[in-house]
Amino acid sequence: MLRVRIDEDLHEARRLAALARPRHARHRQPRDERLAPGLAQLVEDVRLLQLETFDAVRSGLADMFHSHIGYFVGKSPAFHFYSGVPFGFTADELFAWVRFGGGQALWDALSGEFDIKPFLCASTGTQMGGWFNKEIESAEDFKGLKMRIPGLGGDVLAKLGASPVSLPGGQIYENLVSGAIDATE
Repeated sequence: MLRVRIDEDLHEARRLAALARPRHARHRQPRDERLAPGLAQLVEDVRLLQLETFDAVRSGLADMFHSHIGYFVGKSPAFHFYSGVPFGFTADELFAWVRFGGGQALWDALSGEFDIKPFLCASTGTQMGGWFNKEIESAEDFKGLKMRIPGLGGDVLAKLGASPVSLPGGQIYENLVSGAIDATE
């Protein structure tokens, strides 16, 4: 049984799965045809569990996960403070607060309620306002907009009439292209 589930980036799994595709599906011969079934299953497992990793660790199905904790604010809104707050900490300030300002102790107490031990290991820092399929010229343009934006940013845009959508990072492009979402942060 696969004990550790990969959360965010499907790039490597997709690259490996591409190596296992039949020759007619791509230009290069797979290095080892025996990889195809296992790699296809790995890609499917990763796709299914990307937003379920918190519960997988909590239940003991997985030993750890690496993810944007903001995906799990439904468990506790306090997780916002470790993922990104509009006009809040920069990445450096977040790291300093967690490491030297008491943030780790608070995070441990919060996550302990879910039998999870958190570690801060990466931050994308402040993000742009978004990438949109149409130009945004006023607050009215957010009405009905389907946007991949988790966390507080999604809460704010919902107040403007947008429909926030939570998607794993590896599914953003395909959802933008298909029209399932109109924008992403």
